[in-house]
Amino acid sequence: MNCKFLKPNNIQVTTGGSEAITMAFFATCEMGDEVIVFEPFYTNYNGYASINDIKLVPIPTKIEDGFHLPSKSEIEKRITPKTKAILYCSPNNPTGTVIYRTEWEDFLAALPPQVLVVVDEAYIEFVDHPEVPHGLAYVQENRPLIGLRTFSKAYGLAGLRIGYGYGPSALIGYLDRLRSPFNVNSLAQAAALAALDDHEFLARTQHLVKEGLAFFCRELDHLGIAYIPSQANFLLIRVDRNSREVYEQMLRQGVIIRAMTSYQLPDYIRVNAGLPEENQRFMQTFKRVMGFAA
Repeated sequence: MNCKFLKPNNIQVTTGGSEAITMAFFATCEMGDEVIVFEPFYTNYNGYASINDIKLVPIPTKIEDGFHLPSKSEIEKRITPKTKAILYCSPNNPTGTVIYRTEWEDFLAALPPQVLVVVDEAYIEFVDHPEVPHGLAYVQENRPLIGLRTFSKAYGLAGLRIGYGYGPSALIGYLDRLRSPFNVNSLAQAAALAALDDHEFLARTQHLVKEGLAFFCRELDHLGIAYIPSQANFLLIRVDRNSREVYEQMLRQGVIIRAMTSYQLPDYIRVNAGLPEENQRFMQTFKRVMGFAA
């Protein structure tokens, strides 16, 4: 499949990728409706649901299964007359895991035609596995699918708050009616256009991230510490102790990581790949905190 047919009316520019989610909920859900999500999920989804007075219905995914989608029957059990959408993030935040093409196409085929699929692709530019599908390739005028992307991650424009949603023209038309006037400022638009043309910067960023993740994995393998293989720009690491304590000890040494207690992963931390010297500093500090080095 390809996305050559996409036209301007298939795209909506938004203040970061998150605005596309909130507008998709506004356009399709009424108070008390349900949106299925896969747990663990980005905690801000709770806020988007609250704003729209809708209920998130989490379906747990398992660490031992690599956080892959649950079975078709498990998903079908959670779909009710109140189910208006299914929200899926790939690569997933906070795990960095992805859905593969066959699994994704089976998932789409199994859904009732009235259920909107919302695909969060905030980290899609970091994916290098050839069997990971991009939602853009699955946009069809007769399929209720909305995708979102952002310039905050790979393009480094987080402070300017710009992203975009994509989907069938009719759905995008409904979302556009909900958009605030002048929602994206002209500076952010100019920066996004420049970023799209700066292929060298994007390639350099992707290379740095992949090198950083590879460095983390080599070091962790050597230490015998488990982690979740990632297609995003971060790594989920199992510390086998209270991750909040690890976070606080590393913070006192000037290194900021993420404790995953709020994601019901109390013995995991998350770290972003940075510049080589930043990655080295993280690993040196991590070894000290974990008792591997003086």
